[in-house]
Amino acid sequence: MEEHVQFTDEEYKRYLKNRASIPKRVLKTINSPEIIYGERAISMQMKKKYLKMPTEDYDVYSEHPKQSAKQTEQLLDKKMGFNAFEVMKGSNPGTHRVRSRVTAKVVADYTKPENKIPYRTIKGKRVATLKHIQQHTLKTLKEGIATHRLHKDKLINARININKTLKHKRKYNIKPKLKKRNKKGRREIKTAIW
Repeated sequence: MEEHVQFTDEEYKRYLKNRASIPKRVLKTINSPEIIYGERAISMQMKKKYLKMPTEDYDVYSEHPKQSAKQTEQLLDKKMGFNAFEVMKGSNPGTHRVRSRVTAKVVADYTKPENKIPYRTIKGKRVATLKHIQQHTLKTLKEGIATHRLHKDKLINARININKTLKHKRKYNIKPKLKKRNKKGRREIKTAIW
């Protein structure tokens, strides 16, 4: 049974004011040997916005999950100005979670990887490849080990397959830009590349 935690009105207001910055703060704590996986990794690699799914937490592979979770918890507590987060063991062995004590929502899961994880570097952060994520979901679907995840894994697999079929983005967006009116009152069009 969980203990009931009470916060002052000031602490609660401070949490509500700063809660939008929590994902950014968690991302800042992820160091180079750590690898982001799960829904955040998928969304970072999707070519179209409609293939991205909203998520509230980060899933991270770390060689030292307990230390990484503690570091994240301390940074978030410092930002909030009070003990708003806690580290707890996850349901899987080798997993530690950073959970909000105010809302009881998990903001980050740190897991020790069982073997080497292939990754890409995106915006300075290591991210598990879509191929690795798809192989993992297909294995889960084939073995039927996590029945509570079947629908979610089928959806992930379908989204990755759709993403593979899409053409790559163009390097430049070319959009016509109107110049000011000339002496005859006509506008000339010039092409802007950015």
